[in-house]
Amino acid sequence: MAQNQSKPLLVAVFQNARDASQAYEHLRNTGFGDDYLGMADPLQSGTGLGDTLKNAGVPEDENEFYKHEFNAGHPIVTFRVGGVPQESIEKAIAILREYGAYDMQSKDSRGEGFASDLRTDAKSPFFDLKSGSGENEPR
Repeated sequence: MAQNQSKPLLVAVFQNARDASQAYEHLRNTGFGDDYLGMADPLQSGTGLGDTLKNAGVPEDENEFYKHEFNAGHPIVTFRVGGVPQESIEKAIAILREYGAYDMQSKDSRGEGFASDLRTDAKSPFFDLKSGSGENEPR
């Protein structure tokens, strides 16, 4: 991972719902709980992402990128990294990449740089990607 870390949330975009669902289930089966994971599929959601990711610590420009990807039909899986050991974060990144995940940094570089801007030492607010609700404190 790169030294320039800026956000406490890993956001992974997928080309299709099958890959996103498989990645999400693989993460859950590995032991990551629902309090660390989120998934949104534009085909199953009647609304867009809005400012859900921005409220969870994703910078404004990245939030706009993810809203655009979601509105273009690409599902999103999130992984909250605050308080998670580095080894576990790297395992989650490997799983997401296995299913073709990309983010704003890696979209044009064949996955290089994916998840390169995470801040693992910060508390991440709990939020529900499915409902779009956010809270200021983790559960």
